[in-house]
Amino acid sequence: MKLNSDILYDYLNDTMPIRSFGKGVGTLKLHRPKLYTGETNEFLPNQLYVALVDQLPVDPILHRGTVIICVGGIPLPVYTTGTCVCLSVLDSTDLFTVFNRIQDIYDRMDQWEEALRSVLAKNADIQEMLDVSFDILNNPMVVIDSEYKVVGYSKIIDEREDLALYRPDSDHMISQDLVSRSIWENETNMTMKRPFTVIYENNVNFSSNLFDESRYIGNLSISFVLRPFRTSDNVLSQFLAGYLERALQHLTTLTHVQTDLLRDVFRSLLKGYSLSGSARQYFDTYIKKTSYRCIRAVPSERSRKKIPTEYICNLLEKSLLGSAAFEYDSGIVTFLRIDDEKSEEADRAKIIQLMKKLELSAGISTTIPFSQFHRIRFYYRQTEIALDFGTQIHPKKEFIILKNTLCVI
Repeated sequence: MKLNSDILYDYLNDTMPIRSFGKGVGTLKLHRPKLYTGETNEFLPNQLYVALVDQLPVDPILHRGTVIICVGGIPLPVYTTGTCVCLSVLDSTDLFTVFNRIQDIYDRMDQWEEALRSVLAKNADIQEMLDVSFDILNNPMVVIDSEYKVVGYSKIIDEREDLALYRPDSDHMISQDLVSRSIWENETNMTMKRPFTVIYENNVNFSSNLFDESRYIGNLSISFVLRPFRTSDNVLSQFLAGYLERALQHLTTLTHVQTDLLRDVFRSLLKGYSLSGSARQYFDTYIKKTSYRCIRAVPSERSRKKIPTEYICNLLEKSLLGSAAFEYDSGIVTFLRIDDEKSEEADRAKIIQLMKKLELSAGISTTIPFSQFHRIRFYYRQTEIALDFGTQIHPKKEFIILKNTLCVI
């Protein structure tokens, strides 16, 4: 595995006093070290040299990407103010001890890369990748898929109560508070290709979206609450994200496809569009002889800024089996499958709990039998009237349950 000067600085600085000069290359391009022998005054790009300070030539040829580790003090200004990076060991550590320490760092990173590669080839298990990465990043890591479902998290999260925030809920969804901590400038981030960090309560939270080509498939989040964030953590976290991205691409299942189709069916019916071939086939096979209720939910101003709409939709779908939820007309519309009266009563209790948790106001329609799907706009209008009516007659009550109305907050 190739490294960069930030990694070398952070790991050497753990065991010896060291000072850094010059701006390094952020990418991993640095080859294993060479002992500088004085045979030439040219230092090649993307090459690491270890040298005694009094061995360095006074007229070097330096390149962007060159890194020189000097043992025995600080070199001439040409090395500290030019295009290369110079790391100076400031104590009496000898040349060969420094050289061997650098080799140990490369060996450790090689072992990590080999472990990630082995897991990817064997079963692409997200949890195993996080397990072999903990000793590198030393902080709680959480990986979610495109529906905010947790597919892996660091074992230490279950071992320490002060890390309970990072545990998934009973539906294996990422916690609402953790989602709000990773929002970049009030955006939901799902289209952001570059990794970013957010400072929360004086701790750095690293976040990297994962993609299958241009399609968002998940996210890696690392909260630096156990060990402080170091400059090298940025590139190492991105390196891990690359392997997780490849592994997560293997987890796309038929369930996701079916969920997308269910949303497409109800979105098309609501807009009055004709169903596509695949949507029509899915409707005839899975929906045609079922009943649903339509729910229109509106986030409060505070929750709108705090929680992404995608998270709310996916949590509703995970909690209310067989449902489809999506953003529509400045709100969230959910079509709740009705199997029998007993399950409907249980779902009503779940809805009340979810509305409280997510700070939503909602109106619910009467039951839509499959024979009335062509009138779906009529039932959607019921939800709007129910929401407006319930809020007006009881504006200060937390819950109002009318015949077909549920109003929250």
